[in-house]
Amino acid sequence: MLKNITPKWYIGIIWYLITMGLLIAVAIPLQRNWGMYGAALTQIVLLMAALAAPLLFKWKLSEVMPVRKITAKHFLGTILLYIATFITVILVSSIISIFSPGMTEIGNALGNFFVTVPFWVAMLFVAVLPGICEEVLFRGVILHTMRKIKSEFTIMLIVAVLFGIFHLDIYRFLPTAILGFAMTYLMLKTGNFLLPVFYHFINNAVSIAVSYKTFSEGVGVDTAHVVRLEEIGALLIFAAIVPVLYYFAGRLLNPARKNKKDKYAIIAISVALFVSGCAILINYGLTGAGTVIMNFNMTEYVDNDTAPVRHELSLENSGYYNLSFSIKDETETIITEFVFKDEAGVNIFGPLAGADIFGNKPQFLEAGIYTIEFSFDNASSTSVPVTFEFTARKIGG
Repeated sequence: MLKNITPKWYIGIIWYLITMGLLIAVAIPLQRNWGMYGAALTQIVLLMAALAAPLLFKWKLSEVMPVRKITAKHFLGTILLYIATFITVILVSSIISIFSPGMTEIGNALGNFFVTVPFWVAMLFVAVLPGICEEVLFRGVILHTMRKIKSEFTIMLIVAVLFGIFHLDIYRFLPTAILGFAMTYLMLKTGNFLLPVFYHFINNAVSIAVSYKTFSEGVGVDTAHVVRLEEIGALLIFAAIVPVLYYFAGRLLNPARKNKKDKYAIIAISVALFVSGCAILINYGLTGAGTVIMNFNMTEYVDNDTAPVRHELSLENSGYYNLSFSIKDETETIITEFVFKDEAGVNIFGPLAGADIFGNKPQFLEAGIYTIEFSFDNASSTSVPVTFEFTARKIGG
């Protein structure tokens, strides 16, 4: 073992890279072969790799992971901070989903993965273990090596980026980085390792609860959802409360900071979020602004012989268009696939499939002829009614 090694930021980065390499080598085969139980073993490997650093470098665990009594103010501040970041993450994830529908697929895949084990096992493997094991690495070892950096914001940013990369998912990088930033702030301001552990547990426990509400019996829901612009507008209006939550969380967690300018900044940001949300709702949700280029709504009785339904959309002018569709099968037995293609057969929107789905996408389109296609997956000879709708609006005219 090494003696008297002073914690330095580059030691934290090197240890992070070593741990990531180990996890990639170990986690993939473990999870491929043993599923959720492999994921739990991965967390144990992570914990062992993280604890090896203070043992090797002779760092006191009480300094790496200081534990104190949780005060009522810190508890309430943690709850408010979690609610604020939860809303922030939902908003950011929804915006990303508009441009990257793959994020929804990742969410569905994770939901299906979570429910492959009983609820209490999922809570243990996905909420309790990561809440401890990942925090030992990030808010413990890595943060301990960063403490001599003078700027706390820089520390929070570095740890947040590393936490986002750790999850190896480009779609979830920003949401997880935001959570990592909040948990690092929590640790820096309170000096209590229990609070980020508690925060991490709450966040993952909520994900498990939502997964079990959405996905049933380990099968999952075969639906796809693309966020509508009006949903973003509603979220922005709701998010107007987020700066206020951050402010009061900060006052509880960091009472030493008293800056009158913070209040003005909070008011300005809240007003900006509210006004932006209202503008989006007015333009896309309440008035349906834009010239309608195509709008059809029909019901097709579908059996195993039903051919795909195709429509052509001819655009005389290039510009931005808002494309939206919905599919509804009351019996939820028919999987309908939607796709919007250009003249060359390149997919512009979709394919998306499900029994009850809808989507919305702003898109720049060149003048030309496009194809809207609905195809059906029904192995039965019994006809089932499926209602589908497609609308194209020219934005700004």
